[in-house]
Amino acid sequence: MWLIVAVVSHSLFGIVALLDRYLLSGPIQNPKFYTFLVGMLSITFALLLIPLGFVDIPEFSTLLVAIIAGALRLVALFAFFSALRRFEASRVVPAIGGFLPIAILLLTLIFTREANLGGLDILAFALLVGGSILVSMEKRFSVTQASITISFITAFLFASSFFLAKFVYEVQPFWSGFFWMLLGGFMVALLFLLFRETKEGIIKMFYLKNRRKGSFVPMFIFFLNQGMGGLAFVLQSWAIALVPFGLLAFVSALEGVKYISLFFIAWFLSIYFPSILKEEISRKILLQKILSIIIIGAGLLLLAV
Repeated sequence: MWLIVAVVSHSLFGIVALLDRYLLSGPIQNPKFYTFLVGMLSITFALLLIPLGFVDIPEFSTLLVAIIAGALRLVALFAFFSALRRFEASRVVPAIGGFLPIAILLLTLIFTREANLGGLDILAFALLVGGSILVSMEKRFSVTQASITISFITAFLFASSFFLAKFVYEVQPFWSGFFWMLLGGFMVALLFLLFRETKEGIIKMFYLKNRRKGSFVPMFIFFLNQGMGGLAFVLQSWAIALVPFGLLAFVSALEGVKYISLFFIAWFLSIYFPSILKEEISRKILLQKILSIIIIGAGLLLLAV
């Protein structure tokens, strides 16, 4: 069950990633303000869980772990958005996709004794990670020390959030644990109010006289995108709650599914709606993506048997 949920969540994240790239490259260029908006929308959803009776007050240690997990996720998102603004996606995306599952696996091996992987599991893991890196590579693959550093930090932050979230879901009902982690993200989001760029973004958003003509369209896209991102995050969190601790790294190793989804969406828009997105897809790129799909499919098949 966790495998299906994880695949669906990553597929949705592919659409979200495409719209994130569009928004960060134009309408909402500041990563601080973008991260602040994500945190604010998250707490709006979280508050709906209280009157529905889904929220329990856990022990202090569990509460602390949940808040730290949520806080780390939002910090990781800020690092990711900053990396996309500073470097080409072809530099940071494959690196993060490769580092993340390995970091989670290392954390599981170091702090638990449940990562008892068989030979087929290790092969499936290698195929999924390798396919994810290959499918996310763009035409010009280049790395620098700075891009590798920020990719490693981003991956470690996401991995730590995943790892702590699993601990929370082991002792808390799903929606209750989910609420407290969103609260942790909200606390970090409030800290972004200390930055001038965030305040300027809020002013531009809420004061009509500062809005440019047509600015409502990007905001509509942003809210639509965050709705899909919220659903994808819920499904990803559910997959984390369902997966055995020893296989936790596989949830992130399925990252390649996101890039396959992203590729097909970009391809579809390039053919039928070139005014929205136009990408040249050469035979070489097409063969690269097909090979990636075969590798990731083999990894999924091994994991499912």
